[in-house]
Amino acid sequence: MAPYLRACGEDWERAVDLYDWNAKVSAAFFESIHYLEVGLRNVMDQAVCVAFGTAWLSPASSVLTYRSRKAVSIALAHAGGTAAPHGKVVAELPFGSGGRSSPTSTTANSGSQR
Repeated sequence: MAPYLRACGEDWERAVDLYDWNAKVSAAFFESIHYLEVGLRNVMDQAVCVAFGTAWLSPASSVLTYRSRKAVSIALAHAGGTAAPHGKVVAELPFGSGGRSSPTSTTANSGSQR
């Protein structure tokens, strides 16, 4: 609460109101960001499928880094295993993790364990 109290001149009631307003604004953005994330994830998958085929989304993919293959393994497990639909696996991939679930720019990095 300290930042809110400072912003409101140590007035507790105004600080609580500001905190409440901030929570409501944050919640309003969350829904929009969620839809944006779903859209971006699907567009990215479509582009990668065009470039590498649907097999890119495999723990054994040669176009993914070690970390990406690990992320795909986890997503596959969360999606229900090897019989899971491609789209369900895509939905389980981590997003906003510094490209960890994106294909590498060169296959030379595919064995990297960074």
